Amino acid sequence: MKNYTETAYHRAQKKVDTIKVFYNHIIVYLLINIASILIWLFVIRGFYETIENQGFKNWIDANFLFFSIVWTIVLIFHGLKVFKGDKFKAFKISFFKNWEEKKIKQFMEAEEKLKQ
Repeated sequence: MKNYTETAYHRAQKKVDTIKVFYNHIIVYLLINIASILIWLFVIRGFYETIENQGFKNWIDANFLFFSIVWTIVLIFHGLKVFKGDKFKAFKISFFKNWEEKKIKQFMEAEEKLKQ
């Protein structure tokens, strides 16, 4: 009985640790994105008057935007992994398995057409 209690305790402790890591990820995400937005608004925008190349201005804007969008997507998947756990993993595995089966079927059909 003691062994089961210890393993249950360790599993619960591991779950709490993963949730703490996710919360830390959210805090770092918010701090860096807020700092990034402030830098973009007050520092980069101040230099815009000295930059004549509109393409370069667009490139700067796109980089700031791309960084935030990609990190947001990563944070969402991290949250799904933490809170959905095995359900999310099963979905991910089934999605890729279905994709693999479809691709195999597609290649087999293409090979059959070549033989004819």
